[in-house]
Amino acid sequence: MISVKNLTRNFSSGEAEVKALKGVSFDVGKGELMALIGGSGAGKSVILKHLDGLMDPLDGYVEIDGRRISGAPEKIKKQIRSNIGFMFQQGALFDSLSVGENVAFPLREAGIRDENELDTRISAALDSVGLLGQQEKMPASLSGGMIKRVAVARAIITTPECLLYDEPTAGLDPIVTDSISFLIRQICKDKGITTVI
Repeated sequence: MISVKNLTRNFSSGEAEVKALKGVSFDVGKGELMALIGGSGAGKSVILKHLDGLMDPLDGYVEIDGRRISGAPEKIKKQIRSNIGFMFQQGALFDSLSVGENVAFPLREAGIRDENELDTRISAALDSVGLLGQQEKMPASLSGGMIKRVAVARAIITTPECLLYDEPTAGLDPIVTDSISFLIRQICKDKGITTVI
């Protein structure tokens, strides 16, 4: 499902060039779960941004389900991204939108306007993360664990074939960390979604 070959990426830091990725290669099969582990600043988030085509490598490439996303025109990247769900590090919820509106955001961006379909899919996504009935709450009233769960619901609502999680348990206590980790494993197993954490 995911093929990463010799990924290289540099960043400028003042006058110096910093090598963020140095020839990274790996494959993730359909329905597999893979965790990238490393210290702060090791390049984990940079790799995820390459998998989603948010960044293009200096050298090497990424293929998603046999299609090269690296260096592709934005139109092609958008097509490939339609099969990818992305959960950002801090959840990245919109403060001015309710839980339901946050979860529905990718569907509305895809052009879905039927309110019945939106309600059905929002309820299903929130139910799968244990937050059914929380649609009207605002992000400011949510705990850290609930914010992460809403972000997971938003990532899965488009029924992607691939899910990317950027440090989904960062800043959470051990009990909530365990529940989020269990949730991610269950989604991968139950839905057969290729997952990179």
